[in-house]
Amino acid sequence: MGKKAQLTVFVILGMLLLVTAVFVAYVQVHTSEIPGLPAIVVPELAQPVYAIVSACAEQLAKSAVVQAGLQSGFVSLPQETIVNQVARIQLDPSGVAIIPSWYYGNRLRIPGVNAMQDDISRYILARLPECVNEFEAAQDYVVTQAGNVSVDTILADTQVVVKVLWPLQITRAGASVLQQDYAAVVSAPLKRLYDVAKSVMQFEQEHAWFENLTIDLYSSDAEVPTDGLTVECDQKSWRVSAVRERVQSVLAASLPLVRVQNTNALGFSASSKVYAKLRARSFEDIASRKLPESVPRDAYEFYRLNLDAKIPPLPVQVGFEYRPEWGMLLNAQPHDGGWVRSNVAKPVQYLSLGCLNQWHVAYNLLYPVRVVIKDSAALNGEGFVFQFSFPVIIETNSPAREGYALRAFETLDQDSDFCNRRGDTTYDIRVQGIEPGVLQAVELGNVSISYLCVNKACDLGTTSADEGVYRLRTTLPESCGNPFIIASKQGYAQTQGVALSSQSAFQDVSAQSHVDLFLPRLANLNVAVFKHAYDSVTGVVGPAEPAGKQDEVSLSVRLKNKPGVSWEQVLTLPNQSVLSILESESEYDLSAFLTRTDVFTGVHELVGGYINEHWRVIDGRGMNAIELHVLEVRPLPTGKEGEQAVGRALYDGVYQDVLAPVLKAS
Repeated sequence: MGKKAQLTVFVILGMLLLVTAVFVAYVQVHTSEIPGLPAIVVPELAQPVYAIVSACAEQLAKSAVVQAGLQSGFVSLPQETIVNQVARIQLDPSGVAIIPSWYYGNRLRIPGVNAMQDDISRYILARLPECVNEFEAAQDYVVTQAGNVSVDTILADTQVVVKVLWPLQITRAGASVLQQDYAAVVSAPLKRLYDVAKSVMQFEQEHAWFENLTIDLYSSDAEVPTDGLTVECDQKSWRVSAVRERVQSVLAASLPLVRVQNTNALGFSASSKVYAKLRARSFEDIASRKLPESVPRDAYEFYRLNLDAKIPPLPVQVGFEYRPEWGMLLNAQPHDGGWVRSNVAKPVQYLSLGCLNQWHVAYNLLYPVRVVIKDSAALNGEGFVFQFSFPVIIETNSPAREGYALRAFETLDQDSDFCNRRGDTTYDIRVQGIEPGVLQAVELGNVSISYLCVNKACDLGTTSADEGVYRLRTTLPESCGNPFIIASKQGYAQTQGVALSSQSAFQDVSAQSHVDLFLPRLANLNVAVFKHAYDSVTGVVGPAEPAGKQDEVSLSVRLKNKPGVSWEQVLTLPNQSVLSILESESEYDLSAFLTRTDVFTGVHELVGGYINEHWRVIDGRGMNAIELHVLEVRPLPTGKEGEQAVGRALYDGVYQDVLAPVLKAS
């Protein structure tokens, strides 16, 4: 919003709210009814300024809450969802609308309530000074800041409460008053909908409900081959790309029919007693057709598309969605050049009809599901939406989701009680690193410092200027001996060290309160891929040639033998083209797999790559490009022979040095 628009809004607000003690009484009653928010008494002189701050806080809070609802509870997107395609659903080509996944990397990634509150508070705090527009709407008032501003957000069940502490000295016509406390309320049920979402995610995690539903759906579809046996001599065949498209269309049509019990879902055509009687029928009854005279037309929906996540009755709607444009990884085994084929046995003497024709197909499947939860009456009738996503994972026709315990996202506080119980010792934490254009290590500011003890993590703060140095002085949670202190900053590899909590033979008492860490700087390299033809018969390697349009490389780089320093990156080229490595001498486990998409079948086929478990970089300073050289097996045998040929090429150490990546400074 521009300054003119803000000025107009707050001039109107000032005119409406510039009243006498009636407003004071209103504020007292209004705020006293909010949990965790005591009554705020606003002197008459401070009322226009209070109105401006509260209106801005409400406006910004609403914006943050709506954004959190649309982004799986995150106001600011986690870095992983920006760089990792499997960690999100991208709704638009430009990547503006992203729904972070609550499960990826074999872990649940659900933000905690405390983290959401802090995220909203940071959003408001960063924008509040601009919003009030130097209090131009409060005409004839002189407003002077008398202290630092802070914001605290409380997520109630159906409301979001914002408390602002902002000491302001307000003066008009010789009279002056200090106003510090302000409050705003947004009638958005963010926490209620978040709790529903969390229940659905936990139910899916524990029961693999959508995996089992997916298996049921494609196993019962005549166009998707799973198991079969016929007596005929003509071999049956199915194109894998066509099977994928069929599964996609079935899921796109079926998932919106899933209903969640105790929500505002579409009712069923019969009473629950009718379905219960039908469920009580034995297999023999069904086989002999001893069924009720009329079977409800939606019996399948009742039994198979009716999800009970143990949610209490709530006036919300819950919907599920999958769209083919979001992608799907589908692999069929066995397959032959993008086709699934049946096995035809020779004619059997006693079968006059011909041959035994049978097939058994196992599928590996990965696709994302979008969950949308809506309260239509929220925000004074505007409606409020909370959405998140998760993947459905199937391996060889079985659910592959493991039963991980619920845990918060890595960067978020897992246990506020644990983190708030601090010891008496103050630690002086300093972090050094090499800044651009500086030859020697210097103390770094704006380094995020966190605390790790077994499975407990706490954010401690960031380093900042303090008495001529950059450091963080803080106490630590008292319930852990010798915890890890972790330092992280964009452009550097993460480093951790131990905060000693007991005296050792090599350190005096004064040294125990110091933690000194060093962050290795990263060099960002633009990746260019070159492939070399590899003769699978002679072992001869050809000259370098640029990768083609159908070529795709999955690149993984993991730092090795650097105690206390961690760095790992996974890229899919050419979609992602920037690799980061340490500027200093380092060693990596590097693996690159070259695949090609068949233009006719759409199947990704492994055709080569490069593997080096001990790739060494002597000096990455000043480097901004890297040439990645990979083998391509030609001609590629089909089936198992092709896989074996690629394996021999990748794990033959002869080519590790010859095709080693080349760093360049352009």
